[in-house]
Amino acid sequence: MKNQLKAVVLAVGMLAAGQASATTWNLAGSTPSADVTTTAYSNTGGANNSTSTASNAATQTIETANWLGQSQGYGGIANNDGYYTNPNTGVTTRGSGCPSGSNLTYCDNLDAIGGTPEHAIDNAQRYDMALLNFGASVVKLSSVNLSWIQSDSDLTVLAFTGAGAFNENTMLKGLTYDKLTSNGWTVVGNTVGSSSTYTQAINGAGVASSYWLIGAFNPLVSSAGASMSGGFDYVKLSSVVGTTCPPGSTGGTGGCGSNKAPEPGSLALMGVGLLGLLRLRKRR
Repeated sequence: MKNQLKAVVLAVGMLAAGQASATTWNLAGSTPSADVTTTAYSNTGGANNSTSTASNAATQTIETANWLGQSQGYGGIANNDGYYTNPNTGVTTRGSGCPSGSNLTYCDNLDAIGGTPEHAIDNAQRYDMALLNFGASVVKLSSVNLSWIQSDSDLTVLAFTGAGAFNENTMLKGLTYDKLTSNGWTVVGNTVGSSSTYTQAINGAGVASSYWLIGAFNPLVSSAGASMSGGFDYVKLSSVVGTTCPPGSTGGTGGCGSNKAPEPGSLALMGVGLLGLLRLRKRR
């Protein structure tokens, strides 16, 4: 009887430990994780006033950019302020850097693919951020891993904690960065990195969400905890680490939420164990 009980307790304990173990989601490279989708955004909407930073960019709206997950950059973002105009066809490709040896007359390499360090997630000229979409899963991230840094690596992290379903067309695209917190986004924090801080802990408050924004330090969102004093931040985001909340979790600033019901797998395992114990007792 004691051995049977020990077996059930051990099995349940192992299952619980597995549920709480950390997961690493790869975002870039040849084998990105299938259960997370990464897309890129930058505040490039409106007039392009060249190299102006905060004063100009504060008025520009957030638009789709180019996530360099499996192409040149591997974890960087090229936004649409960079472009190349083919002198032979006159066709302009936005979000594209200048081809090697090309005439700069036909190029604007500002925050584009071709130039180092502008192929990174950065806050020079515009503010790049990567959107991580975990679909139906609610995730509590704990750290980020960078594969490349130039100069500095301060980061800004946000999570969507608003009521109702997330809609990128009304709760992200077309907004200015300073409007995010009034449209369902919570500033999880700003990290202070250096040229050698490749792994950074985030989310000390334990926020959980299906949607996360991670980018170079963004003073238009929040200035607390970091600054531009270390110069521009250029990073490439390779992976994130965290735990998945149980199914039915609501997420938010309170963590996984109020749903404390055991998962179906846990209930089934406990039920089988208890049924076995009852049958054994009846036979005896």
